[in-house]
Amino acid sequence: MLVESGTFLGGTVKFFLPHAERIVTVEIDDQLHRWAAMRFADEPKVEVLHGDALTHIPRAVATAESAPLIWLDGHYSGHGTGQGAELEPAPSLLGLIAEVGPPAGTTLLVDDVRLFGAHRDFPTLHMLLSAAFDAFPAAQMNVELDSLVIRLPA
Repeated sequence: MLVESGTFLGGTVKFFLPHAERIVTVEIDDQLHRWAAMRFADEPKVEVLHGDALTHIPRAVATAESAPLIWLDGHYSGHGTGQGAELEPAPSLLGLIAEVGPPAGTTLLVDDVRLFGAHRDFPTLHMLLSAAFDAFPAAQMNVELDSLVIRLPA
């Protein structure tokens, strides 16, 4: 299962179609959501949700029957993207995901690590890492290819 925040144009969903038995993607922007819903309307394993990731991602993770891959890329990136209650919700999402108890073996990725602390309105990298360690103290964590990778023990 893939759980994604920030559908945007659906590139990640398209890539994972042959690899995931179920895909849940969340887009807050009205136009991007409509476009993605139409693009994947004929894909029964894809669910395109409209709204804030802070609400939908924990719910999707709570329904996971096996360890999902959680791709957190739902942050405001300027004109043409949507913004929820938080400009960059990843630190808050990590805590909310931990509260629902993701399955053992879950992997979480927080994309665009370079922006944490570099973008004036984003949380700092220290805030992201603190949230990750608070939420998942037993996890293995690495920064790879501009993403924080959090692997929960199996």
